[in-house]
Amino acid sequence: KIYLIGLPGCGKSTLGRQLSKKLSIPFVDLDTAIEQRERRAVKDIFKLMQQSKIFVHPSKFEGSGYVFAEALANGMNIISFNVGYAQKSDKWFIAKDEKDFISITQKLLSSKLNFEPLNIFPISDTVKNYHQIYNLNRA
Repeated sequence: KIYLIGLPGCGKSTLGRQLSKKLSIPFVDLDTAIEQRERRAVKDIFKLMQQSKIFVHPSKFEGSGYVFAEALANGMNIISFNVGYAQKSDKWFIAKDEKDFISITQKLLSSKLNFEPLNIFPISDTVKNYHQIYNLNRA
């Protein structure tokens, strides 16, 4: 399988169709598949996602710090297992097992939540880390 990932309009579908023909493999446009399954346009699904205030990440074997960082930067609260960049906080709830996951979800749905944006990757830390990595503090 080949997954083409990129911003809207960058050419994923065009390249995907070409690769499909050249390699004789099926081409699936994820936007189209989602629209067919959900019976709504992807742009409408994104609008619904932007209204969400709880990010539920049920996977037990993967995790991208950027997905979590984006959710927190948009003021969302997170429920996840201890995967990826998981950091327990007042906005990030880490479940021990499925029963705990459901319990946390129920609790959050009936709680007054903090929707203030949180930046877990501040630029000052990034600059500091680059200085350490590349030994830029030499005089």
